[in-house]
Amino acid sequence: MSCTLLLSAAALAMAAWAGRSPRHVPMRRLVALSWGAFGAVFLVVATVFGGPAMLWQLPQWTLLLPVALLAWPPRQPHSGDGTACACIESTRRG
Repeated sequence: MSCTLLLSAAALAMAAWAGRSPRHVPMRRLVALSWGAFGAVFLVVATVFGGPAMLWQLPQWTLLLPVALLAWPPRQPHSGDGTACACIESTRRG
């Protein structure tokens, strides 16, 4: 877990340093999915083996899932080349 934390921190710092570069989107998604998977494991294990009351006895998911949500990259703004607009217009005509 410590290696994952270190690598995730380095990956997210590199992505933050680069700004909104689409080059780092897959890396950010991988970090978000891995932390989301870690949180899901705690949710499933706590619910299956101890019931809903166990969620507060194994609260790690409350730390893991927000990292996953914050690491998920936002949608990229429209590039402005007209390709998306042309696609929408062609579906409206046809």
